[in-house]
Amino acid sequence: MNPGGSTRENLSKAESIVLSTRLIPVSFVLMVVVVVHLPLLLMKLPLKSYDTNFHIFFASHYVHNWFSPWNPKWYAGFSQTTYPPLPHQWVALISNILGLDMAQSTGNGKATLYIIGFGQALKRDVQLGETTYFPAGSIYNADHYLTFLTGSSSTVSGSFDVVPARKPAALSFLAKPSLLQVRLHDGITGAAYVFDAYQNLIVSPTPISFNLSTPSGSVQKRTVVTLDGAAWTAMDSTAQQGTDKFIARIDKGSSTRAVYQVPGDPCRLKLRAQQSGTQLQLKTEPVRDCSGKAVPDGTIVTFTQTYNSTHSTVDVPLKRGIAVVEMPVHNGATLSIASGVVLGNQIHWEK
Repeated sequence: MNPGGSTRENLSKAESIVLSTRLIPVSFVLMVVVVVHLPLLLMKLPLKSYDTNFHIFFASHYVHNWFSPWNPKWYAGFSQTTYPPLPHQWVALISNILGLDMAQSTGNGKATLYIIGFGQALKRDVQLGETTYFPAGSIYNADHYLTFLTGSSSTVSGSFDVVPARKPAALSFLAKPSLLQVRLHDGITGAAYVFDAYQNLIVSPTPISFNLSTPSGSVQKRTVVTLDGAAWTAMDSTAQQGTDKFIARIDKGSSTRAVYQVPGDPCRLKLRAQQSGTQLQLKTEPVRDCSGKAVPDGTIVTFTQTYNSTHSTVDVPLKRGIAVVEMPVHNGATLSIASGVVLGNQIHWEK
């Protein structure tokens, strides 16, 4: 037996185990990172990934505001802490040396920025690596916009949305009909559309007040919240004839329409006949509706004469509430009167 030899053998095995668990040097890891990623960065391949522009945008904010996550460039301001800020802050820090393009995977030099939307297109010469500002109102159509940044060696594309302002500035109001009878339930309809200062339809819910007022001072009121930018209501025509004001109102604006209300259809027709030489004068009594109001002038009254299986008709408008016509005299003729769906009395003429 050789106890000393056994001890040396055990020590040798322990040393080999310690050597086999030695950590990889950090310098070696960094060298591998540089060897793998530097060619990719030089070829700018990471710029072609689907969300690169989004992260460059976040990093460009930290270039100028390292300690503030509040970005005022989108949505009237938002917090970038929806993403952990440290990676973007590191990109911003490295960009001072390499530029945002290289740090992310905007560099130096000049480029041209194109912004294209429905009915509007902008072109702007920009300096890469600097923030580009657009004055308020320069992009005014609510739409989905495409952006293209064209440099000497590459083109980067993106998109963004412009939404209508929340504050109403204008109102478009339609009222129908402009002339109708009194005492009709839901006889008057109104539709209103709300726009911002740039004539974009505001689709967010907005309350609109509708008022229908009569010359006597009575008022019908409705408040309707818009749906997809539009609000609709119906009002009863009032009991009195005259001109009513139909008003749609928002916080800082209103629109007025005139609605003329007239008596209803004739309720009763009364015909009288009187001979004058060879002619027969046919005349109505004053024509009124069922509420006793005078039917407006211009309402058509139809006179009919039936004789020996022949029919003669004459349409006469009311003048001062009365219709008058002369027709040839025929013994045995039947005379009748009508207006719309209302029939009057009949007269059988015998000389």
